[in-house]
Amino acid sequence: MPKLSVSSSGLNHAENQPPAAPPPTVVEVHSGGTRWNPTREQIGILEMLYRGGMRTPNAHQIESITAQLGRYGKIEGKNVFYWFQNHKARERQRQKRCSVGLSLSTGSPQRDSLTPDSAKKYRGSLAGRPPFVDGDGAGRKQ
Repeated sequence: MPKLSVSSSGLNHAENQPPAAPPPTVVEVHSGGTRWNPTREQIGILEMLYRGGMRTPNAHQIESITAQLGRYGKIEGKNVFYWFQNHKARERQRQKRCSVGLSLSTGSPQRDSLTPDSAKKYRGSLAGRPPFVDGDGAGRKQ
């Protein structure tokens, strides 16, 4: 005879039955609605797909991924879409930071971070100031 156990709902279940659905996903409430809080399983699957080369899934792929991830908690297609968009952007930021760090450590010259417009504004702010002076007193225009 199978052992009986009491679940959180107070109902008796036989232990040899398939496992119950995962616990509900915690959802934060914001003024614009609710915020998706992915489960570990959902993140793991999304990261696996990303590592496999998926960067911008089409509508059909998003539907399929959403259905698969729905087994592990609440999710909508827009969550999948935005996850890939954000993950790709963060990956680019990481690579950019890493390449800047490498070029700084190797002594490679860095491009000026000023854009043409901001450079004009910066040069304009120096108008009317005296030229820079070297240690020997010789003036130098900027």
